[in-house]
Amino acid sequence: MLNYWWVTRPKRKLNSIPDVLAVVAESTTEAIWVGSRGTHLSLESELEKSGLKRTGDRRDQTGGGGRTYKAWLVSLGLIFTQESTRKLQLTLAGEAILNGESPVKILTSQILKYQFPSAFSVGHGVNVNERFKIHPFWFLLKLLNDRRIQYLTQEEIAKIIIIEAEDESDKCYERIVSRLIAFRNLW
Repeated sequence: MLNYWWVTRPKRKLNSIPDVLAVVAESTTEAIWVGSRGTHLSLESELEKSGLKRTGDRRDQTGGGGRTYKAWLVSLGLIFTQESTRKLQLTLAGEAILNGESPVKILTSQILKYQFPSAFSVGHGVNVNERFKIHPFWFLLKLLNDRRIQYLTQEEIAKIIIIEAEDESDKCYERIVSRLIAFRNLW
């Protein structure tokens, strides 16, 4: 069980999501996803052909790269695996992007809705601790808007926030603010 929050990200920027989503929708929605290594490898190949994933030797031949891209889209609420068919399906947000609606508007909404727990965070291979009941990006934005904080460093996020920010209560928020101020005063 993971005792911190995290976000899967095969790419650092979100601008490729519409293209990745289109490849996933075209190449995998009719194939059984769960337990199908061939489908995972096929998605990797299609992403490489489309220039969305780096080509070259793979660390493993198990389709882990395809699963990571799939997890990225699942975590953002753009696709899900239908239990009865074991196939990938688009969510309404995913369909909207593919239908030409503004990806910026949709992804902004999806990121602000990102939460722990979620179907992704408690899923196989992820398993974020159940103590986290938080919308992490809202929490980070609230900290950035706080006059006492104003900015966040990677070190502060890694050593304090993602480990200790469990929920959105005032008590938790003020504890994190106090911890950040104390951390900064060490230097």
